[in-house]
Amino acid sequence: MSVWFITGASRGFGAELVREAVARGNQVVATARRPEDIPEQQGVLRLALDVTDEAARAVFDTNVFGVLNVQRAVLPVLRRQRSGHLLQLSSIGGFTGTPGWGVYAATKFAVEGFSEALYAELKPLGVNVTIVEPGFFRTDFLDGSSLHRADDELADYAETAGVMRSVATKVNHGQPGDPVKAAAAIVDLTEVADPPQRIQLGTDAVERVEAKLDLVRSELDKWRKLSLGTDHDDA
Repeated sequence: MSVWFITGASRGFGAELVREAVARGNQVVATARRPEDIPEQQGVLRLALDVTDEAARAVFDTNVFGVLNVQRAVLPVLRRQRSGHLLQLSSIGGFTGTPGWGVYAATKFAVEGFSEALYAELKPLGVNVTIVEPGFFRTDFLDGSSLHRADDELADYAETAGVMRSVATKVNHGQPGDPVKAAAAIVDLTEVADPPQRIQLGTDAVERVEAKLDLVRSELDKWRKLSLGTDHDDA
């Protein structure tokens, strides 16, 4: 039996992870700004937690500084016990940016950056870190409760970021990913001896990672001579 500490537990992936972890006989501390929105279940301690603890810069405060706040609170325990597993919920948007999602992607890129460093820092101490990169899943992520749209629409971006406005509406609640299966997959990772540093969830996530890796390799090869020519002569 393990003890889980889950933020954002009132909906989406957080709620599904609570259900999956409890179903496997674990104890769960489930947190949200409004703990009364978390369903009551045996084995679940519901607590109020606002990871931002401030009232500005909403996306970065929640997705970046909120994660750092929680890490600072739990890492002393994990280091002391020389065990544990940090599951950093990123996004495929944390590996490859998409028009219209620049700020959101920036927050997830930040999480991936410090999580890679944490992976190397904590591995010798027996603590695992896994970056989870979901694609489009059938949660309320594209609902008005989660997705905030800019009031102004600029014609210059009509064919790029502007397209995402209609796409977000069209695919909402028709996304290919199943959050129940995703929660099971995430909990699976905590039950293996050598979990990955990074895992993609969903066919679309895998395809986008493959496409970016192909692009990066192609550009690396194309511009290799220029890149390598910037070293000191005695290096």
